[in-house]
Amino acid sequence: MVLTFTRADSDNPNIGGSPVIVIQNNTGYALNYYWIKASTSTNWGSDISIFVSDGQSRAITFSQPLSIQNVYDIRLRQSWNSGFRFTKYDIMVSDGMTIIYTVDDLEP
Repeated sequence: MVLTFTRADSDNPNIGGSPVIVIQNNTGYALNYYWIKASTSTNWGSDISIFVSDGQSRAITFSQPLSIQNVYDIRLRQSWNSGFRFTKYDIMVSDGMTIIYTVDDLEP
């Protein structure tokens, strides 16, 4: 199943709110926290609580507008400070896109 999110003003997707992306969890594990940072930054910042069961999707809203280059690193983890960590680097983010996490995104 593919979920598609649209906005009232499709010519300007950021009107009425910050960008939305969809996280699809195909890792085999429930994930409870995520972090988003610009790829050029070294600071992951604060964690954001989310619950995404394996095989499920969850829409998340960025807390700020997308940057000019829209390139981000996005990390999901089983718990705040332990468990498996899944990270995608240098993702070209656009409003409404779906990002699929699998075991290939598992960090050592």
